[in-house]
Amino acid sequence: MKRIIIFGIIWIAFCWTAKASLIDYTLSGTGSGSLGAVPFSDTAFTITSTADTANITESLGVFQVPDITATVFVSGLGSATFTIPTDNFDTIDFTPGAGISSPNQHRDILDISSSAFASYDLSSSLSPVTGTPSINSGTGFQTTAGNFLLSSISSVTFRADVVPEPSTFALLGVVSVGWVLWRQKHKTMPPNIRTACKFSAVPSTARNSQ
Repeated sequence: MKRIIIFGIIWIAFCWTAKASLIDYTLSGTGSGSLGAVPFSDTAFTITSTADTANITESLGVFQVPDITATVFVSGLGSATFTIPTDNFDTIDFTPGAGISSPNQHRDILDISSSAFASYDLSSSLSPVTGTPSINSGTGFQTTAGNFLLSSISSVTFRADVVPEPSTFALLGVVSVGWVLWRQKHKTMPPNIRTACKFSAVPSTARNSQ
């Protein structure tokens, strides 16, 4: 019985954590452009987006996933949220690369090329990758602070981080507490009850022979 309980706990935890999960994609670099009406030059910026790995699709060697939300932070200017649909993509054929784009505008906001993306499918965490950047210079992408626009860029780094689900931690916590209480109850059971339990577990034929 004990083994069945342990196996059940492990199986539930595995099935729960095997579900699709949220993932954060981060593109950070240094460049020039503007956020709203405020220009910036050779300034650090970060574009962060969140997506659900269950929505990843693949076609002709290109993985894509729509973002749930996407924001941009420009040092000295602050943060803004993109008000247009955005998605993240990864190309494994031809020139491997990844980036974030505006599907409605059919324009990429920011790309990065690197051989590291040849075996990546957007579904897992990825350590920071630095590569060759590419932008649509002069194209504005709408945010809560006005258009975000890049005119030049000198460096860019991409990384991905799977977001731990609070529900997963809650489930494992409940399982852990339940296991501790079960063990505590077993240890504190009066000796006479434990003896009775052991005796009741003996087959009737064996008891009759005693």
